[in-house]
Amino acid sequence: MTAGDCIRGKGKAGKVNAKKAARLADLYDEQAAELAHINAPRPSEQAADMTTRQLQHETATKRRATLQQMKVQSELARRIEGADDPQEAALAILDFDATRKNSGLNVKILSEAIRGQAHARIVDFIEQFGSKAAGLDVALPKVRAKRKAGLRDLVRELFGEDTGSVEAKASAKGVAEGFEFLRQTFNAVGGNIPKRADWGLPQRHSRRLLNTVEEKDWVEFIVGLTDRERMIDFQTGVPLTNRRIRELASEIYSDIVTDGLRDVKPGFAVGRNIAVRRAQSRFFVFRDADAWLEYQERFGEGDAFQTVNAHINGMARDTALMKILGPNPDASIAFIERAVGAAKGKAALKKTGKAGARAAGRIARGQPALRDLYATVTGEIYEPANFTIANISAANRNIVTSAFLGGAWFSAIADRTLTRITENLNGIPAGRSLFRQLKLMNPANKQDRELAGRLAFVNEIALGSAIGQARYIGEVVGPEWSRKISDTVLRLGLLSPWTNWGSTAFGMEFLGHVTSLVGRRLDEIDDPTRRAFDAYGITKDDWNLIRETPLWKDEPTGATFLRPQDVIGRVSDAGPLFDRHFDAAMKLQSMILTETEFAVPKKTARVTALLSGGKRPGTFTREIMDNVFLFKAFPITLIMTHLRRAAFGAITGPERAKMVAHLVIGTAVLGTFGEQLSQISKGRDPLPLDPTTEEGRKVWQKGLLRGGGLGIFGDFIFSDVNRFGGGITQTLLGPIGGSEIPGLFKLTVGNIQDRGDKGGRDLVRFAKLMTPGRSLWYTTLATERLIFDEIQKQIDPDYARNFRSIERRAMREFNQMFFSSPGSGFPPERGPRLERAFE
Repeated sequence: MTAGDCIRGKGKAGKVNAKKAARLADLYDEQAAELAHINAPRPSEQAADMTTRQLQHETATKRRATLQQMKVQSELARRIEGADDPQEAALAILDFDATRKNSGLNVKILSEAIRGQAHARIVDFIEQFGSKAAGLDVALPKVRAKRKAGLRDLVRELFGEDTGSVEAKASAKGVAEGFEFLRQTFNAVGGNIPKRADWGLPQRHSRRLLNTVEEKDWVEFIVGLTDRERMIDFQTGVPLTNRRIRELASEIYSDIVTDGLRDVKPGFAVGRNIAVRRAQSRFFVFRDADAWLEYQERFGEGDAFQTVNAHINGMARDTALMKILGPNPDASIAFIERAVGAAKGKAALKKTGKAGARAAGRIARGQPALRDLYATVTGEIYEPANFTIANISAANRNIVTSAFLGGAWFSAIADRTLTRITENLNGIPAGRSLFRQLKLMNPANKQDRELAGRLAFVNEIALGSAIGQARYIGEVVGPEWSRKISDTVLRLGLLSPWTNWGSTAFGMEFLGHVTSLVGRRLDEIDDPTRRAFDAYGITKDDWNLIRETPLWKDEPTGATFLRPQDVIGRVSDAGPLFDRHFDAAMKLQSMILTETEFAVPKKTARVTALLSGGKRPGTFTREIMDNVFLFKAFPITLIMTHLRRAAFGAITGPERAKMVAHLVIGTAVLGTFGEQLSQISKGRDPLPLDPTTEEGRKVWQKGLLRGGGLGIFGDFIFSDVNRFGGGITQTLLGPIGGSEIPGLFKLTVGNIQDRGDKGGRDLVRFAKLMTPGRSLWYTTLATERLIFDEIQKQIDPDYARNFRSIERRAMREFNQMFFSSPGSGFPPERGPRLERAFE
């Protein structure tokens, strides 16, 4: 009788779990057959030893995961049960709480902190391959060819090949260090990813491309590119047989194509074990760089630059999930829901009558919000339900964005008010962040940008992220060509640089302020900063540990900083002491990152969850929601951050009063300044600012709305149409439902009904509406006069009357004149009368 038969016999006799016994017996038989095939000595003994090690591996892994899950859920219960508002405490586990009433790390900000730590190690890589010159550099064939060759050298260096390229070697060294930091950190919080010095690069599979071939063809293709000798079974921890490698590859194919839902059974909850998923992502070991490149060319998504950044993003997110929600986050979310319900139930039992009835009715309320926010922070909310519909719709929004937001920087100037409010609340010296922001925006200032990177502040612009667009609509999706168009326009219009470097400058100044305090005990720190420490859970012990960390000196600039990564120390020294250092460092970095969300607001995870309604791209409801709320996310973000903090935040009365005063006055002043710049960019004289007149008061009201991200609604203070010619209903529907679709209807069906009398004018209007870059603030006047006006003259027989009506409307509504009238050509006959603002 073989060992396999013995194991099966014990399973049938009920001495051990029958299914487990059958699986172990099959593993033994498979290993014994493989060893016998290669003439290995004592195949039966070796197979028995492997099976024993497999059983030990499974037992230890399961025990570790169970203990980790219990530990995490105990902490989650503590945070919810000890909160005044259990529902808000639950949401604060996933994303930051604007009121500062619920301290503790959250998944979203912790993910960003870990991501920043990894980026601090790949500064050379970002500098070498990151996007430059507003993304236009890759349009040059020589630059594109050089970048492609450089990336191939990087891949070869990561696979241990010497290319002779100093730049590729330095970049590969940083990437390897960043990957190793992520692996060790993941393991330190409960993961179990084995170290592989010769691993190379991860695979970034394209679900769409995998769908184009049958499973067996894909399995044979990828297995043929791998080095089986260096691969282990991520489920069993033992070497792979030929049969087993194909079985696991088939499972991975199914997981990718079905988004992990290949085996859902009635009565079972779907749960994802992060530790297993991360081990699975490192399963394939390609035999060399050429094999990796061949796979990427056939079934990969993006180039090596995108692969590196996608891996960092995914590992940072999963590490944050593992740290806060445990190995099985789905199970923890279900646990949180039950804990919130229990806490609400206890509160309801203490009340009677109508108050008790209302409290009981709130017990199950809020669960959809928690689930929607969870889907957002895990990235599920961005996964299309229908790729075709999602891509077409997202591409259209990107084009509309590139046409509408070329002058949005004028509104973003008001960010300085929000930055000042946040500096004041946290005790940060005023004004320095603006100086640093302007320095960072200087394209020639390479040193300060690299310093920011080494301090763990991510250069989103270099990554090709449409950071300016993100402030209005969140994560940018859609076909790459459409993303590039919107990204390039927003960079050229300064919105992206202003937003990106404004965030970085604030973070650097906050970190510099903390660095200046290391000589003080916690009770010696000024009240605003000490209250910020308390709000983010930085205790006396945490601060003592933080301030004992030696300061880091940046050799090129001579600047010294207290870096969170230095507080963490050696990640390889995982254990209780490391946990203390890691938690203290992450509290510090999370404080800075969270307050940055207030200093330079972008669409938050909570706003994304709210506006998505829990629906995925490609669904009818989600596409309608995204179109209607296009460009409206920023004011909603302000409501859910600054206004919510001002109304309900754990801040003092004087802080609240000062915050509201700065918010109203500052946004009105800078918003009005931006409005005047916008008027001039369109060929009009400035608007009057005298607040004693009705017109002047309207201008200040409009400026306040512009500073708060609602500039288009300020148009209705003056008339019943907005700056694009639409009414309030069209504005509420958004630029697509309110402008693009009606414009297309007029251009087609409408002109058939009108016999084409207004066809030329409608064509020009629609072309202006959809032309990328047409609203760039420094070219919009020339574009209007030299291109669109001239086109209208050629195809609209009634162009003169239309031009005059535009001027008459400006005069009628605000007694405003054009210094560059419609149809007058370019350059204008005179400059703007700036004194008009003070009449």
